[in-house]
Amino acid sequence: MSEYTYFELIDLSATGAKMRGPKPPTLGKTALFRLDKFQSLCRVAWIDGEYCGVRFDELIPPGVLAQFRDSATTATVAILATDDMLGI
Repeated sequence: MSEYTYFELIDLSATGAKMRGPKPPTLGKTALFRLDKFQSLCRVAWIDGEYCGVRFDELIPPGVLAQFRDSATTATVAILATDDMLGI
């Protein structure tokens, strides 16, 4: 089964992101991180209540980081977590 969960993006770096949302994926879970037109595979690195952090499989391009920082607001992130993503 797969489903999108939407999060408020709190912080974004080249290697990971901090987000807030109602239902974080399971710790260690592989997921697909989507921000506007950008997407990257990631793994859930930590969970603390309604907050969670992910570590990206590849570095986020500087243009994506600049777009988020220039917006001066939080963004909405879609996370797709599946039981069988990449055979996991």
